[in-house]
Amino acid sequence: MKRKILFSALLPVLFGLIALQSCTKEEGAFTVYASFTEPKATAPLDAAQIYVTGTTVDLKWATVDADGDTPKADVYFGKEDDPALLKAGVAALVYNVPVATGNTYYWRVVMTDANNVKISSPVFSFTVLVKYDFNNMIGLFDCNEPGYAHYNCNITKVNATTVSNDNFWDSGWTVQYVFNADGSKIDIVPITISGYSITGTGAFDKMTGQWYVHYKVMQGTKLIDDNTHTFTKK
Repeated sequence: MKRKILFSALLPVLFGLIALQSCTKEEGAFTVYASFTEPKATAPLDAAQIYVTGTTVDLKWATVDADGDTPKADVYFGKEDDPALLKAGVAALVYNVPVATGNTYYWRVVMTDANNVKISSPVFSFTVLVKYDFNNMIGLFDCNEPGYAHYNCNITKVNATTVSNDNFWDSGWTVQYVFNADGSKIDIVPITISGYSITGTGAFDKMTGQWYVHYKVMQGTKLIDDNTHTFTKK
């Protein structure tokens, strides 16, 4: 008898639990929306070294939103490794930015979808190099000789790979330099002037557009000067 009474008392509780679970499932239904995927740099590629024609570069990146939301990007850009916001709300996957040769730039983008869900890319970087051109090695140059002074040198063309300096060592001596195809190696044509033998080697600096030569001046077996000339076009 007691069991029947107990079972009868438990029935309303069991029906109540069943009804509660059913209601929870119904009210707990929700819709899943896709956000943009993490943006990836497509141009310039991360850590790229590039040459440019002009004074701007297109930053391009790839990201996908499965819901088909229109791109909305905040673009961060600058010379600091934590770049500041340059442009908010760019409705594209490309943005044109100003650049100058000899600089490293950092950038990232933050995408926002239609539901205001944001996702940021990592910070990317690229460096804009100065393109080597043999013809730019000709003209009036400032020569920096550390420990001595800055002075002018007139650099003239000898042939397709060789130039002549009319004021080596600030002494009015004529010395020739041979450049390889990309300026990565520059050699002094060995010469002896007034009992001093002169040799040296250097390179074109793709970051600054300068070129430098580490030279030695010997008098017989005695080292007279071991230094570097850095040439900057005036």
